[in-house]
Amino acid sequence: MNARTIFATTLIIFSLLFSSAAIAQANVTGKQTIEGWYFGYCFEPIFLQGWVQTVSRLEDDGAGGLHFVTHSKVHANGVGYYSGNSYQWNDMFQSVAVSNAVGGYADTTMGRTHLISQGQEWNEHIWIDHHATITPEGDIIVEWDIFEPTCF
Repeated sequence: MNARTIFATTLIIFSLLFSSAAIAQANVTGKQTIEGWYFGYCFEPIFLQGWVQTVSRLEDDGAGGLHFVTHSKVHANGVGYYSGNSYQWNDMFQSVAVSNAVGGYADTTMGRTHLISQGQEWNEHIWIDHHATITPEGDIIVEWDIFEPTCF
């Protein structure tokens, strides 16, 4: 699985989790419990339990466009499948989507993941940035992404 596929999957999951609630109101804050397996780049599978908190805001820019801003924090603790090592997961995602009156669209998403070993195993940091600008005709005129996992 390449970095773009992983990024797209992550973005879709977070969008589905948080966008429907945000559209219903101008401002939404929510906190949910989470649990599940994490398959990272540096080490063994880890079963994590914790929470995700999201703040979303939908604004009219006064010129016929909309700004949709979502900020999510994740905190969880976990145990490694093979070693029994304890881990702490801290994560942050932020997305800013802007549409204008003539139908153009821009989206910038930034994510930082920190999975910290509480023992002798590796730590993991993932840096994710993505930007796309799309014309009213549907042409992508600017697009870049960064996906950098680091094990230390």
